[in-house]
Amino acid sequence: MMVGEMQRFMGALITFKVDVDMKSGLPSKNLTPETKAFFKKELGLDVKTSDEAVSNPKVSEYVKKCLD
Repeated sequence: MMVGEMQRFMGALITFKVDVDMKSGLPSKNLTPETKAFFKKELGLDVKTSDEAVSNPKVSEYVKKCLD
């Protein structure tokens, strides 16, 4: 999500698609099958949680490349 269009400074919220706990309605840290498949195909990574993805240097580099 991008905020601040036509403003001097912009901000972006970058998230990974995760499973939702159906009882509480809250997001879990478990990546969806589509997200896991994307990381496997695009980056050759076998990450299962958002914590693993965030702490992986390849993911950080990929996100930075996309932003640039």
